[in-house]
Order: sequence, then C-alpha cells, then structure tokens
Amino acid sequence: MSPFPRDPKKIRERIKRYERDLVSEKRRFGGYDDSAGKRYLLGPLYLLLGDVDGACKSFAWFQRAFPDDMGEPFQYLCWTLALHQVGDRRNAARKLAQTWFRNHFIVERLLGIE
Repeated sequence: MSPFPRDPKKIRERIKRYERDLVSEKRRFGGYDDSAGKRYLLGPLYLLLGDVDGACKSFAWFQRAFPDDMGEPFQYLCWTLALHQVGDRRNAARKLAQTWFRNHFIVERLLGIE
C-alpha cells in the first residue's frame, strides 16, 4: 500500500480510515497501539489535499495525543510547511529545527545541499 495516493477521493478515504482506526484503538484499549504509524501520515495527507487547516488540526491533535512521541522526520517537515502556510513563521522555524534534528538529510536535500 502506497502511503500517499494521488487521487483526492482516495486521499480523503485514507484519512477517514486512519482517523476511524485511531479512534477505535483509543476506545478499545484506552490508548493508541499505532504500530503502523498512521498518526504520522494524517497531517501530510491533509496537506496533499491542500487542506492546511485540517493538517494543522491533525498536527495539534498529534501533539496532544502523543506528547512524548518523537515523531517522524517527514511528518515534521510537513508540519513546518503547514505552519509556514498559515503565517506562523516563528513556530515554523522551530519545527524546521526539530525536523533538522530528527533527520538533517531531509532539510539538506530540500535546500539543495548535498
């Protein structure tokens, strides 16, 4: 299964399925057992749809639901872009630094530094 479908309808379906699965896990176990990493893909999937507000809400949920989670570098890069797009430059700069510390190669590649 590709983590990022191209068809907007399939992206929406994937988001709904991931959100439904995570809600079900929370109800069933009292917490999350997301070994598949769905929590890391929700924000980036919202960005693929062009739904920056949905992405920001998803990232805020992630921060509340998983305060001790180190996150995933690509997720953090998308989080940076979402914050930048809504004009929150200060937090976007912080999130970019956090992205750098998770995997500096992603930021270097983005900036064309080889």
